[in-house]
Amino acid sequence: MAEIIKREFTIKADDGVTLSVVEKSTGGDNQSKILLVHGSGCGWEYWDVPLNNYSVMDGLAEEGFQVYALECRGYGRSDRPDGRTVTASRLAADAALVAREISEPDERIGLVGHSSSGIVVLMAAAQTPENWSRLAVLGAPYRSINPQFEAYASQMIKAAETEGQDTVPNGHHLEIETRLNEPEEEIIKWYKELISASYPRIPAAVFADVVENPTIPLIPAVQVPTLLINGSNEYVVDPKDALDLLNDLGSDDKGVVILPGSYHLPFLEKHGHRDLLACLNFWFSRN
Repeated sequence: MAEIIKREFTIKADDGVTLSVVEKSTGGDNQSKILLVHGSGCGWEYWDVPLNNYSVMDGLAEEGFQVYALECRGYGRSDRPDGRTVTASRLAADAALVAREISEPDERIGLVGHSSSGIVVLMAAAQTPENWSRLAVLGAPYRSINPQFEAYASQMIKAAETEGQDTVPNGHHLEIETRLNEPEEEIIKWYKELISASYPRIPAAVFADVVENPTIPLIPAVQVPTLLINGSNEYVVDPKDALDLLNDLGSDDKGVVILPGSYHLPFLEKHGHRDLLACLNFWFSRN
């Protein structure tokens, strides 16, 4: 098996914000590129779980892809501007910028977004289709979200506005052991420690985008081939909502996969991470 090479670098956005990017590949020639964009509850690390061969980045690299993970503004080693400015439209522009920086002229790359960044990548596909070869959207809200999650998000939005805060507490890791299929104790421990240490608070704007979803009117404009991926036990969005999104997408090349038994974070699940990797490998290997 070829050695996987890891590289980290930064890109400066047009507003001066520095974005951190992680790359993994086996260093081969003419490898197809994929950009991964994390959701609101964690940084890029969950794409690269360092335990029990869970890493989606490693798995894709081993399949011959050149894999990049964007660390969104407001997270980790990227700059942290006012969290009220970390909107889906701003993140979509950041993703397009990264695509232009890492690709050759006229080259299109794959794009993957999870959860709130499903909104981001759909917006990027609608607004800058020239950058993208294919799109995969994992556990993304569309017209409906879980009422309990919506109430929680609305509460966080109101609290941030009342207190004049640009960030909100991050509760994504709470009770995570009850929200994974066949959870492994060391994976749960790793994830909880990561959130507590690195992401105790998250940008306020992401909750507003999840509740209001500014991409809804843009969906018919998405002509990039798109695969929707949801867990059958998804608890943030209704898996049936994916069918509405599928029907509304403008692209004729589209599909939906329901991962059996998986929840919202399949890359932390014993079988879910393998199922997810198989879906991504299949989708991005197509011509």
